[in-house]
Amino acid sequence: MDKPLWILSNKGDFTVKSAWEHSSGGIAIATADYQMVASTVTGRLKHIFKAAPTIIIWELWKRKNSIKHGENKSLGTVIFQVYATIQRLVQIRNPSFKVLPNKWEDLLKLIEGGTVELKVTKVNWNFPPIGWIMCNTDGASRGNPGRSSYGFCLRNSAGDLLYAQAEEIGITTNTDVEVMAILEAMKYCRCKGLNNIIMQIDSEMIYKILEEGWKPSWGITIWIEEIKQLREMRNFFFTTTHPAPNLTTQTITRRTHVP
Repeated sequence: MDKPLWILSNKGDFTVKSAWEHSSGGIAIATADYQMVASTVTGRLKHIFKAAPTIIIWELWKRKNSIKHGENKSLGTVIFQVYATIQRLVQIRNPSFKVLPNKWEDLLKLIEGGTVELKVTKVNWNFPPIGWIMCNTDGASRGNPGRSSYGFCLRNSAGDLLYAQAEEIGITTNTDVEVMAILEAMKYCRCKGLNNIIMQIDSEMIYKILEEGWKPSWGITIWIEEIKQLREMRNFFFTTTHPAPNLTTQTITRRTHVP
């Protein structure tokens, strides 16, 4: 005769019969009850109640595998991890919530009563001075690493487009293709005998490598050195920008990904 052993214990001992009865009855009822409650939730709490079952099942599955492989993972730890994941979800959707309460009831009250703070940053593409050319560069990698392409465009002090180029270069990373975009643009300027070039890039990391002495990764060291050599031959001035003013370059770069 089957002996029921299903309890909420650290060992996870249970019989096939008790597990089946529990999963086919109790869980189904609990799921139906939860769906009924969740269906009445609206507004800011809806996405929390929608995601909670998946988060709970995921953490229970992790606990099951931990026990299977000899690790004693308590239910208290599972509850903590579920709540921590929900907190991260709340912060992703509400970046203005810097500190979140440790109690579920308080968290729900905060979400319901909280206000979303919007931060607006004005960005412009500024005309280069008379006698100068603005060169915007961009690189894109689908998958990082993945199919990659670079692009750059040149404009004069009136904002007129002088030249634009984009090319797919195969499989590489975002960092690699950003550096290659700068290098190819500088090579074009040297080939055409152009001087007084403002190199406006939207990669803060590459800018700091070139202007503030950050150490580049070994994979781009050779290209960085070549950029520095080209810089000494011509009057190149580097600056960084928000991606928004770089829309033209981004567009021609990403269109090279279209099959």
